[in-house]
Amino acid sequence: MRKEVRWLMWVFAFLALAVPAYIIYKIVLTYQDLTRDDSKTKDAALIEYALIGAGALGILVTCMLLFESMIVYRNFGKGLKERAFQAIATENTGLLSGHRR
Repeated sequence: MRKEVRWLMWVFAFLALAVPAYIIYKIVLTYQDLTRDDSKTKDAALIEYALIGAGALGILVTCMLLFESMIVYRNFGKGLKERAFQAIATENTGLLSGHRR
């Protein structure tokens, strides 16, 4: 993408906040189902605990994504797009190595 669209970044951030809310909702439903039904087998309970763990991991990944998005947003307008599209990315241009010149 060659344009840094600030309003689209705000839309992404707003919609990304819905992901943890939905995951928390599903974790609560799964936990309530787990505590309500005592007749579950040990394997079924283990699967539900795995779902809760995966949901927690999903929340962590979403928070990391939002944090990285804030860093990207702060770098808007600092000339990266001009630098990135002028030359092919190689070690000589510094685009792959991460070092600034």
